Amino acid sequence: MGAHLNAYTSREQTVYYAKAFSKDLPRAVEILADIIQNSTLGEAEIERERGVILREMQEVETNLQEVVFDYLHATAYHNTALGRTILGPTENIKSINRNDLVEYITTHYKGPRIVLAAAGGKCFFFPLL
Repeated sequence: MGAHLNAYTSREQTVYYAKAFSKDLPRAVEILADIIQNSTLGEAEIERERGVILREMQEVETNLQEVVFDYLHATAYHNTALGRTILGPTENIKSINRNDLVEYITTHYKGPRIVLAAAGGKCFFFPLL
């Protein structure tokens, strides 16, 4: 099987996706489901990602377009979640721990809040178990 797996976060959603041949769709969905439902969230991986996010924050702060859009969202969506930056406050990134992540995932990564979509080729839809 050959596929491209990735993820990204926006102000409104977190997306995990796979680009694969249609014949590999069941396996790609199985892998994505495993990532979402069974991530170990190891301390070393959390620390590595913390460093990545802190570096991304520095890059965003030097990108005038990103700063302007953050201010625009903060003004347009004052006192709502859409008014916050995607990466969040630095102090949150520095202090978040495994328990915080597990609590967030178990609270928000539930069936009614998840969309499974496929496009192209022959697409087969089946329930995630």
